[in-house]
Amino acid sequence: MAGSCGAGLLCAPTPGGMCAAFCGPTAPPGMTCGGTCAETLRMGQVCLAPCGGDADCRSAEGYLCDPTWKACALPGMLAPRPPSCPDLPRARKLFAAPRQLSTAQGPGLYHIEPAAALSRGTLVVAYGANTGTARPNPIGLASLAPDGSLDIDRTLPDARENHFDNWMASAADGSLHLVWLGFDGGRAPEKNMQIGYATSRDAGKSWTTARAVHTEVDCPAGTPGCLDKPMIAIGPARGQKGEAMYVVYEASLAEKMMLVRSLDGGATFTTTSVPVLEAGYGDLEVSSDGIVHVVGGTGTPRMGLASTPDHHVLYTSSSDGGQSFTAPTQVSGADEPIPFFFKNPQVAADPRRKLLYAVYATGGADARWDIRLATSKDAGRTWSRITVNDDSCANHMIPTLAVDAKTGRVHVLYLDSRDGGHAMYAACDAGGARCGPPEAVSDRFSHYGFCRHCSTWLSEYPSLLIDPARRTLHALWTQPVREGEADMSRIFQASARLR
Repeated sequence: MAGSCGAGLLCAPTPGGMCAAFCGPTAPPGMTCGGTCAETLRMGQVCLAPCGGDADCRSAEGYLCDPTWKACALPGMLAPRPPSCPDLPRARKLFAAPRQLSTAQGPGLYHIEPAAALSRGTLVVAYGANTGTARPNPIGLASLAPDGSLDIDRTLPDARENHFDNWMASAADGSLHLVWLGFDGGRAPEKNMQIGYATSRDAGKSWTTARAVHTEVDCPAGTPGCLDKPMIAIGPARGQKGEAMYVVYEASLAEKMMLVRSLDGGATFTTTSVPVLEAGYGDLEVSSDGIVHVVGGTGTPRMGLASTPDHHVLYTSSSDGGQSFTAPTQVSGADEPIPFFFKNPQVAADPRRKLLYAVYATGGADARWDIRLATSKDAGRTWSRITVNDDSCANHMIPTLAVDAKTGRVHVLYLDSRDGGHAMYAACDAGGARCGPPEAVSDRFSHYGFCRHCSTWLSEYPSLLIDPARRTLHALWTQPVREGEADMSRIFQASARLR
């Protein structure tokens, strides 16, 4: 089939080949769709052959007429619609009105995945400023000062063409430390990959020149597609003075999460990495007692939203400064279905009360997912679980959490498909026995769906963090809004006063 598609069309590596083209707002300039523009889980919006039934498709090769989009595709290739739900989410009470932190005047076309950190009370945000496949995707920047003033729609300078999965942490001296996945080339396998790293000492106004912090062994020069999903965390250096900085990333050659660390504020990183977990798309935290906590999801992506028996959420920790990690334990229940995309396992520790928490999404192919809060009272060896959301008819996904060290309460942020879509919040008691009624944080979304790499992508994660000095909770999320004739994802923020 190679070369048999017409000009401007892609020949997808599917059974017998399939001619397709990108469509919608992220399509290359001048490209139009003469068929059906359908949302996918991995390729954005794709123009496919329309159909009225399976007989219109190459059914002998496995192509069927998707009942949602009425387009010929392999089963599970296209994103389903979110489940309908007659219930309405509870109105916003605790949080102030949302602020929009990115606009059409910013870099890229649409904006996702707000990574946030605090620098002496200023909230600094780095987000994915996506344009589309085969076009540059930079990092956008925004900041919110304690007096409420905004500085938005800025771009992080860097020579790489593409940037994804940015993650940020702050040190005790107020400096900010940002990592991301950088690469060249518009399609997989990605070229010139690196775990990029930059710092700011002026609350995000300026940043150092980016440099790579992954090891040569994990991604030898010239090796395509060798890295993914970096994370950074900073905390007490266990057994010595000062702070330690940890960067964890996925290395395809090792098929593991790998860790490098810095004990000099990011000036240098270890040149040998440490294996962490055979998992991915997770979270990293250093607790106030210096222990490094990691969660991640196992399994490989499949077609569609269905979970498979190898999809779990795992936990591991290091009490020797990231030099070794404990044998993993399973956070998710033995029979819990765990989706590959949008589950977003996150971890938070409360050393004062000797508690560990994790959140994640659970559910099957019908997308009626729930948000679970898991609690461990024995350093992660065993876990109990409760449901955070208050209904069972909607989709709930990409959760995150923050623990209030003063009160022990657990704060949870997630997305909910009811009434067009909202960012939702719930507060849970210390110990994870119960959660209060969830309430809306955002206004109504203009679009809620499962399309990834398209202009309405809801991200892989939001952010939630506590400013203990000001007793303020900051929530950040991706929200599609209507702009002209298209829906575009933008970054939003809302704050709440903590008791």
